[in-house]
Amino acid sequence: MKEEKDKKIIHKQPSREYVISSAPAHNSDCPDKDEQNLQAILKQLESHAAPYDDAFRTEKTQLTRLLLPVLNEAFKEHYDGTEEIKILDDRHFVGIATEREKLESDGSLSVTSHDGKVKEYLVECESSESVNDYTVAIRLFRYSQAIAIDQNAFMEENILHVKFPDAMVLYLRAGENHKDTVTFQIETPGGIISYDAPIMKLADYDVDTIFEKDLYFLIPFYILKKKGKDLDKCEKDPESLKKLLGELEEIRERLNHVLKEAGNNHKGKNLLTSYTVRVLLELMQSVTAKAAKNYPTVQMEAIKVVTRGIFITDTMREMMDAKAEGKAIGEAIGKDKNTLSLICKKLRKLQSVEMIAEALEEDVAVIQKICNKIAPLAPDYDEEKAYELLHPSDEEAISA
Repeated sequence: MKEEKDKKIIHKQPSREYVISSAPAHNSDCPDKDEQNLQAILKQLESHAAPYDDAFRTEKTQLTRLLLPVLNEAFKEHYDGTEEIKILDDRHFVGIATEREKLESDGSLSVTSHDGKVKEYLVECESSESVNDYTVAIRLFRYSQAIAIDQNAFMEENILHVKFPDAMVLYLRAGENHKDTVTFQIETPGGIISYDAPIMKLADYDVDTIFEKDLYFLIPFYILKKKGKDLDKCEKDPESLKKLLGELEEIRERLNHVLKEAGNNHKGKNLLTSYTVRVLLELMQSVTAKAAKNYPTVQMEAIKVVTRGIFITDTMREMMDAKAEGKAIGEAIGKDKNTLSLICKKLRKLQSVEMIAEALEEDVAVIQKICNKIAPLAPDYDEEKAYELLHPSDEEAISA
């Protein structure tokens, strides 16, 4: 990112004047135009119905590797960022065929280590501090049970084998009564089974810790560390606001610093690209606009800081346009390799688009678009090649 030559950014004492246009230079002669641009941005951001859920899903599907440091932190794993990670289907059906209940978890995934070991995880994200641990525990258990049956159940010599995933919850807003773990104790005729699910709380991670541990996944939600009373104080007290803006600007600057250091064997080189940083900042925009909607000064100034870090090159704009064109596909399968695998298998069996859509409970038009895009792969419909057709590498798109 190029800054104006006569302007130096100080993290702890940020200026109240920020660049808000997509151009690299601030048009000081047209402050009204800048204000109009910012108001347009805010209007668009405030139209998002569920920005917290959308941000989590977007990171899960588009910035999947950012989940690896989260798993390291929660489960004491040692993933280096280069492991194979696969997003699994979050839709589960419980009950008999005529009376099925649909469950949808937040994040189900598997990771294949370099030694070939495969582990499955369930990551639930909770944004309400009023939800108690009991409610979250029930949710985790039900989803874990569904995943164990859907993904891993098999019979061998009259023995039903089921494997539960490693489950965790990420509290974006943790209440005072929320614990650090939730323990499941299951009494069976054969004995008592017990295991723990770790709880991560956004409030426990400051800027330094986020970057030290590569927890970039948390960045879009950073403002949720601030409770209503904190934002109210920022709204009324310029010094408190200045401190908050300094934290947001430090995040933006450190993201760019990691990118610059990527060529020097920085461990974040496998996790961050220019595209990744852009998506993180865009999601941070959306979450910040929602969280601060009742604090207009905080909202305006915070969005200025975050927006200043978002610049669109021609190549990136083309890539974003291509992604927008495939929005229906993205919403339906969300880079879900498991769903795409099912589509490919059904196409190899010569099933019709209508049959596939009915089986997957998806819109026929969406399935038709997917089938049209992967039609050149007929009749084999190789799943990896199909995935590449639908989701070209972000890094390739940027460097093209």
